[in-house]
Amino acid sequence: MAKWFGSFLFSENRSEYIKIAFEFNATPWRVYSLAHRSKARSRKEEEILIKLKERGIITVIRLF
Repeated sequence: MAKWFGSFLFSENRSEYIKIAFEFNATPWRVYSLAHRSKARSRKEEEILIKLKERGIITVIRLF
C-alpha cells in the first residue's frame, strides 16, 4: 500500500486526479488507481475513466 500511495503523492498528474475526484465525489487515490491499473466497477468510475481519457492521462478504458 505504501508504495502506490507514495507514487500517487509524487505523480505529475496528482492535481488532475484531485480535480477529477472532487468533480465526481470520489477519492483521489481511487482516481489514481483507475488511471494506472484498476477496472471500472460502476457507472461513476466509467465516467472517471472517460474524463481521464479526455484529459490525455490514459489511452485505454478498461471496463468491468
